[in-house]
Amino acid sequence: MNKISNMAGVFISGLNEGLETGGVKVGDLPKIINNSFGEEQGVNLFPSNTKGACHELAYFFALKNSPYAKGNGHLGCRQAMEKVIQHTQGACRNITKQAIFITAHWDANAYQDWKHILADIDKTIELEVYLLAGNSATRIDVSIYRS
Repeated sequence: MNKISNMAGVFISGLNEGLETGGVKVGDLPKIINNSFGEEQGVNLFPSNTKGACHELAYFFALKNSPYAKGNGHLGCRQAMEKVIQHTQGACRNITKQAIFITAHWDANAYQDWKHILADIDKTIELEVYLLAGNSATRIDVSIYRS
């Protein structure tokens, strides 16, 4: 496992702990990152209640309408995919070097719409995508559609 996979695994464990207590609020996501890594990390986080500067690491969560989510403000899979694209090809282009996208529901139609762009992003940064299922997650390889 590489460093980014390890980071994703630690965060997925934090989400599973939240699952045991009825899910996580959007405001809980930064706390899980801080608890997971023992110190405040310079990361971008979607969804988030705050905005900030671009960082080398970004997390994107699609937990809407899942047992992992508590409260409002969570993103659906399509929304999170669009955030990945906007963030890595827009304002934070050439700054973000690693992105972790975690979803509780895979949107095959959204992926069909964006698969070539996600594959292109994966050529320039480390992009890891995970589908949550129960207490585990499966990695989805988006690089297979590189043109």
